[in-house]
Order: sequence, then C-alpha cells, then structure tokens
Amino acid sequence: MTSKEKAHHCYVIKSKLCERYYIGYTVDVKNRIRKHNREICGGAKKTDKYKPWIYFFIVDGFIDNHSALRFEARLQKLKISKCYAQNENFVCPLKSSRSV
Repeated sequence: MTSKEKAHHCYVIKSKLCERYYIGYTVDVKNRIRKHNREICGGAKKTDKYKPWIYFFIVDGFIDNHSALRFEARLQKLKISKCYAQNENFVCPLKSSRSV
C-alpha cells in the first residue's frame, strides 16, 4: 500500500453503558472511536448519548471504500449486533482477530 492509499475498515462498537451497538466505516480506526466518544470532533450524533464506546470487532482488508461501504450496509441489514445482544453465545463469523 502506498502512502496515498488508505486502509478501509468496517467496525462494530458497543456501548459500555448498555447493550447498544453501532456499525460503521472508517479509514482511521484510532481516531474514529475517539470521535464516537467525543474526545475529538466528528462523531456520529446517533452514538452521543450512549458513550463511552469500545470496539466490538473490526473487519479490514477492503480494496476500496466502495467495497467497505457495501459490506457495512450488508452488516447493518443482517442486524448482527442485535443477534449478539439476544444471544451471548452467538459467535460472529466475521469477528476479526486483530486487536486495537
């Protein structure tokens, strides 16, 4: 990957306050969670009242933003976070072994 190319990631974050999940896309994993937690400007308003957030899992390796955003939309359609909330034994087949 050249310096001009960016890595594309889809992620699921979980609120530390309750069983709330948020699915998103980013090219900057470290700063995105900080934005959701309002440590820096730019987080989604939808996540504001459930902060603090932690990463639940991250999927990376997308070749471009189009493929990452398509995956994000499919993940949102699956409601994978709701599956986990209803069944703590649920094992996500997409869960990344990568830690942040």
